[in-house]
Amino acid sequence: MELLEIKMKTLTTVKDATYSDEDDAYVVQVEIQGFNDASVLAEVMTPLAEKYQAGELSNEQVVNELIDGVAKRYREPVELLPAKTVPVHVVRNGEKDYEVLMQDEYLLTFAQQS
Repeated sequence: MELLEIKMKTLTTVKDATYSDEDDAYVVQVEIQGFNDASVLAEVMTPLAEKYQAGELSNEQVVNELIDGVAKRYREPVELLPAKTVPVHVVRNGEKDYEVLMQDEYLLTFAQQS
């Protein structure tokens, strides 16, 4: 499952944008309703860990089933967290294109760890 497919399960809204002459860049305030990646992982991992502890699965089986289970789980609906607003720094790239400099600024809000 690709990151873009998972990202499509979230909600985003551009709240505001300001331009800085000094930096020649825009700061865009983006509101994101992401999901709790850690809870999705725990949901899949918990039964696998129990089977592993009981000797029902090998290390390799746990890894394979974890990958398959997480991919399957992300094809299903995920519960969205309350919205967070994050700043995203954007620069102009040519006449009509824009580029996000630090994608981590907002990508980590789509799949949160807590």
